[in-house]
Amino acid sequence: MATFLKVVGISFLVMVVLMIGSGLLLAAAVVKSGLVMVEIHSSGRHDSVDLVVPVPAALIPLAALGARFGPALGCDFDRLPCDADDWTPAAAAALRELAASPDAVLVDVRDRGDSVQIVKRGDTLEIEVIDRYDGRVEVRMPVDLLPRLADAID
Repeated sequence: MATFLKVVGISFLVMVVLMIGSGLLLAAAVVKSGLVMVEIHSSGRHDSVDLVVPVPAALIPLAALGARFGPALGCDFDRLPCDADDWTPAAAAALRELAASPDAVLVDVRDRGDSVQIVKRGDTLEIEVIDRYDGRVEVRMPVDLLPRLADAID
């Protein structure tokens, strides 16, 4: 019986160490790469929804790689309006230049209560889309993410 208790105790300690270790690894990834914050504020006629989704920035290039190699994995991208290989070099170059550029308002379009604004401010890229009927979506991401994203799609 004592051997059984030792095995159970050791197994329990191993599980605890693995859980703590994976939590620390996730925390280190978030601290090193930052967070992409997505905020959705819906102001519909009947319901109002506020949703905040923090995403570790380290996962974003992985998602881009998944989209790039999706056809090889059996994903159906036939519905895309253009061939991704045609625009990825230009998009990658634009992302690298954006990361190196000074702070600026990159896009500011307003039309009767609707607006789109993209601003590079310090080490953050901020995107805000306001629809007067449906609400507001805000995305904030670290600028350091842009070259890694460019490498992932290029």
